[in-house]
Amino acid sequence: MAAAPFFSSSLSNKRGLQDGKREFVLLLKNSFASQLAVAQDQCKPDVQAAGTELQHSDLIKAFISEADIRLPFKSAASTQRQTGSYSQEPGEPGAHFGVDVAKQLQTSEWCMKTRADALSAKWEGSLRFGERIPPWFTADDVQKMKWLANGKVVTKTRIPAHGQILRVSLSASQDISPSDLKQDCSDGLCGLIKRPSDLYEVLAFHLDRVLGLNRSPPAVARKFNSPLMPYKYTNGAARPIVWWVPDIQHLDDPNNDQNSFALGWLQYQSLLRQRCGMADSTAALGIAPCLSVQHTEWAKLALFDFLLQVHDRLDRYCCGFQPDPSEPCREEMLHDKCRNPAELVLVHILIRGSDPSHLVFIDNAGRPHHPEAKLNFRLLEGIDGFPETAVTVLKSGCLQNMLLKSLYTDQEFWESQGGYQGLRHLLHVINRRGEILLQHIQEHNLTSFKDSSL
Repeated sequence: MAAAPFFSSSLSNKRGLQDGKREFVLLLKNSFASQLAVAQDQCKPDVQAAGTELQHSDLIKAFISEADIRLPFKSAASTQRQTGSYSQEPGEPGAHFGVDVAKQLQTSEWCMKTRADALSAKWEGSLRFGERIPPWFTADDVQKMKWLANGKVVTKTRIPAHGQILRVSLSASQDISPSDLKQDCSDGLCGLIKRPSDLYEVLAFHLDRVLGLNRSPPAVARKFNSPLMPYKYTNGAARPIVWWVPDIQHLDDPNNDQNSFALGWLQYQSLLRQRCGMADSTAALGIAPCLSVQHTEWAKLALFDFLLQVHDRLDRYCCGFQPDPSEPCREEMLHDKCRNPAELVLVHILIRGSDPSHLVFIDNAGRPHHPEAKLNFRLLEGIDGFPETAVTVLKSGCLQNMLLKSLYTDQEFWESQGGYQGLRHLLHVINRRGEILLQHIQEHNLTSFKDSSL
């Protein structure tokens, strides 16, 4: 999108920049009126949304470029000059990382094992992108990652019932004068700063992109030093900051506002049997018993949650394994409900108003250290096939090396995990779960489906 004509690169103060931004936002919202959700009153500031909406990226690019800021946030042509060519082999950022690209991986540099001392790239703040950006990142991903890693904290607010999470608005300007947090967040200029123990959200984002799922919001690790933030956020510990988009739909029920749908386990299994929205099914999306969610979305969610062992969405009661006494599902006596499947509900089943047929994956830190003997296969129950791109990557034998090179771009996360040596075990665990999933697919004669719904 071309820069808005009412911006001036000579603007030197925050107020002038904000005035121009507001006009640009109005123009932007009008131009995308047919795509954006208008139910903003339903949206609450305690969740994250997938970060692939181009209108917000265009706003950020124009906002920063016209402010004459020295962040690597430029147009595609300018970014090409700064980070190397956008032409990749195989694949190009900006296009979806699909199965045709994934099939070429075994003969590409992304699959090759690399020594720790051979990893090098140009620094851009705390991010390291080389001459060739990994093909699983879109240009939109790269823009948001740079912005999350380098933007200045302008305003903050705590999230109700989530005392250790801050929602912040970020500015590319060195001027951190207070701004309108609500307006900034509605414009897509906010992020969620989470706990150090949530750092695996960064791993989850990279895994999502490497597998070609594109359902998780961009996330980076970062150390904060803003005077606006409490000391525990600026004590030198790396924390994840996750891009936040305001059009996630929430139920009006205050006791169930972490969902876009009220969905129980038995209803979920029934939905899977309906194959809603598929060519071989008479069950149409949005017509009972179907929801607005495409059938293939559940397979992407199940695959993602199995590899990360995220139980909270599909099995918050820990019915699929024997939990330790210290597990929250035991401490809160949720596990006892497993005796009655009719009482089991799903959590964090979310969609965006602008894209109701696709799920949004949030709170993805998972359990990288969950023992193999207790892997939760209940997460896979009822799933009859998996996305072809993800299966191709898992079969290629390239997953560990791809993740290693992907995570290297995030210097703060890389160092927080002990670098090359520290990450090897973590990625081995994820890869091993992938091998077990492939065995499950083979044993149950499950199919793979084209990623045409992306």
